[in-house]
Amino acid sequence: MKHKHIFWVPSITFIIPFILPLLTLLACNAEPGKTKSSPQSLAIQALKAQIKQHKRKFITTKLKLRVQKHENLLYAHNYSWIEDGDEANRWHLHYGDGGTQYGMKGKNKVFDVILSPHYAKYNHRTGAYNNTEYADYDLPSSKTSRRQVYLAFEYDENLIRIFGRILNKLADSAVPFDSATNSIPNPNEYNKLLQEIADKTGEYACNYFEVAFGELIKKQITL
Repeated sequence: MKHKHIFWVPSITFIIPFILPLLTLLACNAEPGKTKSSPQSLAIQALKAQIKQHKRKFITTKLKLRVQKHENLLYAHNYSWIEDGDEANRWHLHYGDGGTQYGMKGKNKVFDVILSPHYAKYNHRTGAYNNTEYADYDLPSSKTSRRQVYLAFEYDENLIRIFGRILNKLADSAVPFDSATNSIPNPNEYNKLLQEIADKTGEYACNYFEVAFGELIKKQITL
């Protein structure tokens, strides 16, 4: 699937009506004796202002469409998203088995060889989550970390599975998580590489979708 930049212009037709008149006026303005206050110069300035205004409107329209798309995406991310068929935990943002976690769950799989930065251990006595402990990505309590990775791919299941298959090949050579010590004993270069990939992917998703577009969603009325 091809992703287009937010400001990519699919067609220049919106600006063509201004090009020919502008070129004509530029040619006329090249004649000796023309000043900035001449009719030709004033017309050129007016056309330039029109082009700038139309370009601004075009970019704003594209931006609003993008914001609407991501608004729906973030709503699903926060409220109605289902992880790999795990319907039972649909409304649990921080907890869920997640099915096969799109092929990344289990022994020698990527989510078994990296630590979750958002691990949330639920305390049934206090009814709160404890974020001071660590666990691997594939535990139910690490759902928040997995959600961030999926969000980076806009929840496109095919892209997520392709991403997982690539990382699983690297995970074959990594040290697995040890549940007895809640750690990865002597992590090797593959653990470190996969950890960095997962952390950076989640960080990108947070900064791009939740922070940047979260602010744009709030301010889209003023665009």
